[in-house]
Parts: sequence; C-alpha cells; structure tokens
Amino acid sequence: MNLRPSIMKRSRIDRISWADIVAMIVVLLVVLVPLYFALSSAFKLQRDIFSFVPRILFSPNLRNFDRLTTNWPRYLGSIGTSALVTSISIMFMLLVALPSAYSFSRLPVKGVSLISFVLVALRMFPPIVLTIPLYPLFRNLGLIDTPIGLILLYASVQLPLIVLLLKAFMDTIPRELDEQAWIDGCGRAESFVRVIIPVMMPGIVAGGIIVGTVVWNDFLFAFLFTGIRTKTAPIFIYELLSGVGEGALSDWGQVFAATTLQFVPVLLVIWVFQRRMVSGVTIGAVKG
Repeated sequence: MNLRPSIMKRSRIDRISWADIVAMIVVLLVVLVPLYFALSSAFKLQRDIFSFVPRILFSPNLRNFDRLTTNWPRYLGSIGTSALVTSISIMFMLLVALPSAYSFSRLPVKGVSLISFVLVALRMFPPIVLTIPLYPLFRNLGLIDTPIGLILLYASVQLPLIVLLLKAFMDTIPRELDEQAWIDGCGRAESFVRVIIPVMMPGIVAGGIIVGTVVWNDFLFAFLFTGIRTKTAPIFIYELLSGVGEGALSDWGQVFAATTLQFVPVLLVIWVFQRRMVSGVTIGAVKG
C-alpha cells in the first residue's frame, strides 16, 4: 500500500499555521461581508435594508426587481452601452498592447527601461489629472457623449498597465519557441501569431478581464464625458441614487437591484474564463 501521497498531503496541511488560517478568514470576511449585504439588499424589503440590527436571515423577494422594471428601457439601454464600450475597449487595447509588449520583450528596442518607467509613472497620476485636459479636445472633435470617445479615453488610461502586464508575461516565454518557429520557416510576424499568442492566452485572458472589469464598473470617466446618448450602467445607478431623499426616487431597493444585475455579467465572464487563466503556459507549445 502506497502511503506516500497521503503523507505528502498531511505534510502540506501541517505547514498551514493558525496565523495563516486566521489571515484567510479575515480576508474572506473583508471581501465577502460587504458583497453579501449589497447583494442581499436587492432581495430585502425596503424597511429591512438599513434596519438598526442587520437582517442576516430573511425571506427573499423580487419586489425591488419588479419596481426596477418601471425603468427597464433606460436600464437595459445603459447595460447595452456598457457592454458595447467594454467589449470594444478590450479588443482595441489588446490589439494595441500585444504588438507593443512583443516589441518591448523580443526586439532590441533602445530605452526599454525608460519607457517602462514612463508607463508606470503615468499610472501613478490620478486619472482625472490626465483626462480633464482632454475634455476640450474631445469636445472639438465631437467625441463627447459617444462610445468612441469613451473607448479612446479608457485606452489612454489603461494601455500602460496592460502593456506592462503582457510584457512581463511574455518575458517568461522561452525564446527557443521563437527560434524553433523560425527554423520551421515562420517569419517574425507569423511566429508571433501562431506560436506566441496561443502560449500567451492565459495572460491575454487576464489582461482582458482586468480591462473589462475597470471599464464595466467605471463611473468617473463616464460621468465626465457622457450625457444622454451614451449613458452607462454606473451612471444609471447614480441617477437612481442621487434621487434618494426626493420622494418617488428614494428607493434603495431599486438601487441594489440594479447593482446586482450589473454585477452578474462580470461574475459569469470571470467564471467562464478562469480555467484559461490557470491553464499551463506552455501546453502544446513544444513539438513532440
């Protein structure tokens, strides 16, 4: 009887200290407790949402979602705008970031360290400092309150981070894969498309999820650069929230219902693509 696997498993468990367990529990509580109260409030009665003693156990109902249907056309329109802007932003940024990351990682580009420092420095500035000067330019070009304007705005802010992320991922890929593709008759561009990109798929998925999450949940840029025609889901929720205390719009249940529905697509996308993020980096890359 082979006891080695069980012994190895027990040794791994023994290495987990009580401090590690407590730290994991604290992290889970910090992340999950606010999320639970936000999502559960969508299924509570209005009087129970901000009760003095929090109602952890309650009978869920769909009344808040039923009231949200009174604003259904506007809400679905904002969700559609968010989906359009998010999907195109992901594709556009990856199309730009992948060749840039390949150049920084594989080509003898002078000043790569300086360029990387500049990209990191750009991320240190508050986004509003970089975007407010763009408002007059966008207004003169007719890009205010348009999906194209939002996409270009998100690209200007998020591209440095995605380029650095993909470059760091590409640096871990052995250069022997490139050389093997060249020996087989591929050019640099063909080896990039047929060899590097498939191997980099986990990093591409991770970069796409990062971009998509930021764009989908963004409020500041959408608030400053949109109006009536290009209203995203966070702006719709803000309009519901800004009416709190003004009679008919003071419906926190409707606010939490809209927030819950906005959260579901992100959760589904992450759940679908998480397997690709943890898949082997070089699976199938080496010839048999």
